[in-house]
Amino acid sequence: MPCRGWRVDWQPFVWYEGVRRERAMMQLELFGSPSFIGLTMLILLVGELGGLLVLRPLQLIPLAEYSAHPRRRPSPALLKFL
Repeated sequence: MPCRGWRVDWQPFVWYEGVRRERAMMQLELFGSPSFIGLTMLILLVGELGGLLVLRPLQLIPLAEYSAHPRRRPSPALLKFL
């Protein structure tokens, strides 16, 4: 299923959990809980910040033309992150 937003991705799961009722893995009330939503948003934020702190410097290296040797261009291995 293509990723077109959380509503499309979560709809089949929430529907299936509603069908199972008592045997469901997660209670449907949990999806409306402010604590659950807040924790989910916090996890997404931490993941985005981690990616930003790791990948952004690698994207900036070719733009500033940094390298270990002053006369060399950046490593081609780092250019795949652009």
